[in-house]
Amino acid sequence: RISDYDRDDSFFIAYYPGLDILLCEGGHTTDMVYNLTTGETRKTTGNPETFVISPDRSMRFSGIFDGQECSSFYIHHKEGKAYKMIIHLDEVFNKRVGDFALCKVGDVFWGNTTTLYLYNPEGYMDNNFTIAYYRVTFTKL
Repeated sequence: RISDYDRDDSFFIAYYPGLDILLCEGGHTTDMVYNLTTGETRKTTGNPETFVISPDRSMRFSGIFDGQECSSFYIHHKEGKAYKMIIHLDEVFNKRVGDFALCKVGDVFWGNTTTLYLYNPEGYMDNNFTIAYYRVTFTKL
């Protein structure tokens, strides 16, 4: 199986030669991401336009637009020369904070190697949409 996408409904957005990643757009503006070196897609690769690398380059925040209202966000850890997805952030947020707590993300930055800060302009908490700021601390990799 080459891909989990219907390639007939996609068009070229960008190629990132340093990463060997092809970014396309599918129906409903869905991010369609292809790592041409590994064959991985979407969550295991992420959209390069969303990458935020930790100061020591061992971790990477990434996201993909799923074609509906919300995006999905991930943490990748560098193993050798490649980054591997280790955390599906919105699933963690849904369990700990509430459904759709991490639907969209504005600013993202690393405070240090183990602390990530997120600004969510449209978080969903207590049945109300609200602006939310989060600090995510990684204690074990």
